[in-house]
Amino acid sequence: MPTNEIRRGATLARSAAVAITRRTTFAPGVCLPGFVWSTRQPTWIVDIAEDPNVRRAEVATKAGLHGGLGFPIQFGTELLGVAEFFSRESRPPDAELLLVFESIGIQIGQFLERKRAEEGLRLFRALIEQTTDGIEVIDPATGRYLDVNSRTCAVHGYTREEYLSLAVSDIDPRRAERPWGELMADREQVGFPTFEIWHRRKDGSTFPVEVNVNFIRLDRDYIVAVVRDITERNRTEESLRLRDRAIQGVTQGILITDCALPDCPIIYASPGFEAMTGYAASEIIGKNCRFLQGAMTDPHEVGILRRAMQHGLPCMVELLNYKKDGSTFWNELSISPVRDASGHVAHFVGVQSDVTARRSLQEQFRQAQK
Repeated sequence: MPTNEIRRGATLARSAAVAITRRTTFAPGVCLPGFVWSTRQPTWIVDIAEDPNVRRAEVATKAGLHGGLGFPIQFGTELLGVAEFFSRESRPPDAELLLVFESIGIQIGQFLERKRAEEGLRLFRALIEQTTDGIEVIDPATGRYLDVNSRTCAVHGYTREEYLSLAVSDIDPRRAERPWGELMADREQVGFPTFEIWHRRKDGSTFPVEVNVNFIRLDRDYIVAVVRDITERNRTEESLRLRDRAIQGVTQGILITDCALPDCPIIYASPGFEAMTGYAASEIIGKNCRFLQGAMTDPHEVGILRRAMQHGLPCMVELLNYKKDGSTFWNELSISPVRDASGHVAHFVGVQSDVTARRSLQEQFRQAQK
């Protein structure tokens, strides 16, 4: 047990006893602080010089100290520290005074614990106020809100005082359909997985949220809910689903290649590509697009395409490509680079159109002009 603070008079401050006490760590049972630490009882020393357990007897005697008193500082069963006092006089033990100091130790412990709890509360409040998610502390017995952070209030349109007057059923309309006790009984059976629901704002409008719930036991049980507004996420997901449906529906073939991988392989092929070439997407994922080329593919057009990709530029070429069954088709290929946040080309998107019929008409027209 290290010594953190010594209260002393001016004479004691100049003695060697102060210095040696400050740099000493007391093991349980050793010297007055260690003995009080191990027994958790107030201890009275009549004369330091005659107590074999006092390691600082020599320097204390030189400082004119004789009597000693130590008592534990504790909160409940937790020992927080030991306080010790020394006197220039040798006095017989005083049982009533020991009881008084034992009570003082308990009161100091309560004070220190309260300060520690207040500091912990300040830290907790600072942390939850910094998060971008809503934090709700709920009474599991009643379903009423005990605490919320500023984000929760801002998203729902309430002041903190207004929010703390509400229950879960006021924010989540579906929870009002069943008694709170039944809901808690169900959750005890299945737990609290992360789930998505709709919350109601003060103005009556609703919005989607993702809720992660945990039970926490401190002095009592609490429910702590982390609530995330997923309006933008749902909008983005719906936009992606719409885009995917549009890509799936177009007749052109769409390919996406990954420039971060060796040989820029295909990572996506649309149903239009499958219908155009006869290849299933699963057959060509991971391959370079050159597998569509063959003996009659114009190397000049291939060179234009290759140079555009090397320099990260858009490009359009017409290539004679080969289907899975070996037949040929004229492919009007348009590629566009997709850049990442740093400006580097991360992917290429290729759009393929079968222009065989147009090329056939052009050839017929040329033949007719001869």
